[in-house]
Amino acid sequence: MKKLIITIATASLLVAAIFGATAWVNRTIWPEFAAVKDNTPQAVLKVERDYAHHIGDLIVVDLFIHQQPGTDVDGKTLSITGDYELVSKPEVKTKEAKDGSVTYRYRLNLQTFKVKPEHKLEGSIGWRADDKRHDLTLPALSLYWSNTYDGRTSLMEGDDPRVPVLWYTLRHAIPLGLASLLFLALSAVAFLQLIKRLRQPKPVDHARVRVAELLALVANGTCTREKHLELDGLMRARYKLGPVPAGQLDSRLLDAQLVKFLRANEPAIYAEDALDANAQTELKAAGEALLKRWR
Repeated sequence: MKKLIITIATASLLVAAIFGATAWVNRTIWPEFAAVKDNTPQAVLKVERDYAHHIGDLIVVDLFIHQQPGTDVDGKTLSITGDYELVSKPEVKTKEAKDGSVTYRYRLNLQTFKVKPEHKLEGSIGWRADDKRHDLTLPALSLYWSNTYDGRTSLMEGDDPRVPVLWYTLRHAIPLGLASLLFLALSAVAFLQLIKRLRQPKPVDHARVRVAELLALVANGTCTREKHLELDGLMRARYKLGPVPAGQLDSRLLDAQLVKFLRANEPAIYAEDALDANAQTELKAAGEALLKRWR
């Protein structure tokens, strides 16, 4: 049991570390905005890398809009133009400052199928101040298509991967490997516990064994009054029945087979004469029927 607790605790810590590392990698790093004199919103575009993209790649760009107090940025008016188009509805997060300003982060999933080395991202978003609507032009952003870093002046072709192997390792291989090891460890623990349980001998029900022995004595006619009384007590204890005379038991309310057995056994307890052969056979059959349902 102690080993199982240690294994579960270790696995839980490993899972927590994986989720923690994933949350840290995917955390939002909010930019700092300089103070401005007017109330025009400020916009910043961030992308993980602006080179080594290919046609049809899904590119994630974070758009940060700093909304000044007293103004309202309308995210529904966000328009992406240029070479790119939105693949899905932007995911929005907000961060409020003490001065009343709000920073919005719009996560843009972009895609283009235009064939050229440089793709430009352009767009605008509407905002209101003093019941007047204005348009804010997004900062210009160029993303480059190449197999390697192109240096901007000319396109360089080569065999180097467009993304370092270390990036794939940290992003995919390590989490997948850790998750696989965790799954194998938990599977091994569960399998060993199952084998351990299967190897353990089943507990012996001594009461059931004793009832079978007494029924064998009933069959060969050597069961004494004391043993009939013991047989009665074992059956009553098994089915949680108190010392009520068998003649007063109602088979419609209780187990009919149990009532039949107790009534067949009662004469051997209270009568001086032993059971005859037919009574012994009836008692043994009723007892064996109860043994088949004994758990």
